[in-house]
Amino acid sequence: MAGNIGIQSVSSLAAQVEQAVRQKDDSVGDLLDQLDRLLEEQTRQIADVLKATGSPKSAPAAFDPEAAKDAAAALETLLLESDPGVEEECHRLAQALGGVVAQSQFDELNEAVRNFDFEEAREKLAAVLAAIPESAA
Repeated sequence: MAGNIGIQSVSSLAAQVEQAVRQKDDSVGDLLDQLDRLLEEQTRQIADVLKATGSPKSAPAAFDPEAAKDAAAALETLLLESDPGVEEECHRLAQALGGVVAQSQFDELNEAVRNFDFEEAREKLAAVLAAIPESAA
């Protein structure tokens, strides 16, 4: 896959690891360490670019009040249960909101969810719901 997204150095090093494994070469451990460091660096660089340019996003769907209400209730339940399925429900809520809430507020909710800080996520969810304009509701 690394070759598919243009990270030739990762692709090349992975091929070296594969060859070393097949040949039962003693350098496998060192090559794996190099690959690990290279992957960490490439992942950091990709994250930096995405942060600077914004993650690719599709155009938001129209606001769906009923779907938003259902998704918010389901998300609240999952957060109370500390259920790891909350990320999927966050996505469903984002789709239902259709962009009527500032992305920065939704990003804060997602950050709390990614950090498994479900109490903080419940607070951020309340803030997101409170930010829905009256005209949209």
